[in-house]
Amino acid sequence: MNRHDLIYLQAKDAFKFLDVSLTPAVQQKIEQMIQHNMPFTVCRQESEDYFKVAANCFVHGQKHRVALGLASAPALSHRPLPLSHLIDMFDVETKNILEQFILHLNTLNCSVYVYGSYACQYLYQEQFIHAHSDLDLLIESSHTNMIRPILQAIDQLKTQLPFSIDGEITLNKTQNISFNELIFALNQKQDSIIVKELSKISLASIAAIFGGNLNA
Repeated sequence: MNRHDLIYLQAKDAFKFLDVSLTPAVQQKIEQMIQHNMPFTVCRQESEDYFKVAANCFVHGQKHRVALGLASAPALSHRPLPLSHLIDMFDVETKNILEQFILHLNTLNCSVYVYGSYACQYLYQEQFIHAHSDLDLLIESSHTNMIRPILQAIDQLKTQLPFSIDGEITLNKTQNISFNELIFALNQKQDSIIVKELSKISLASIAAIFGGNLNA
């Protein structure tokens, strides 16, 4: 299980609202989402007392990010939403660009997922996307020698799209690294970068991330 994974709660699952100031209307909306089998996202785990998940919702036109503390860790999780599932949300030109990006990443043995505003709009059927929304991508790779071509593909994609992209590369199914931060770090010849895992955040050597070979 990793950050950004999707969890489907059942009515019998015990949880608490981590924000005690939530209005009854927001709490009711979350309970309705559970009843309608809408997914929640796995968050970074900050406590051993509960398992943290969250969902975005609108109540009376106001967006809320609601975190829940589950009494126990879920037995089952699902990978984030594949980018290919929401490809029809885009215009024809953008759709073609993203389809080619997905195909190219597949040749690098990578899977491409989406989270953030675009995923929320697809999953919850509410208006989360606005003019300045980033497309948040999660690119899962099993091979450190593919990082360089992944970054090159991302750089090319940025020049083709009419909106910004952000997101992370997942290595070994547990370590998430911001690809924009990694591109910046390489350009600035920095030695380390932040790595996010399910229960911790740490600094890792960029050379180690590349398997000891920065020219890979």
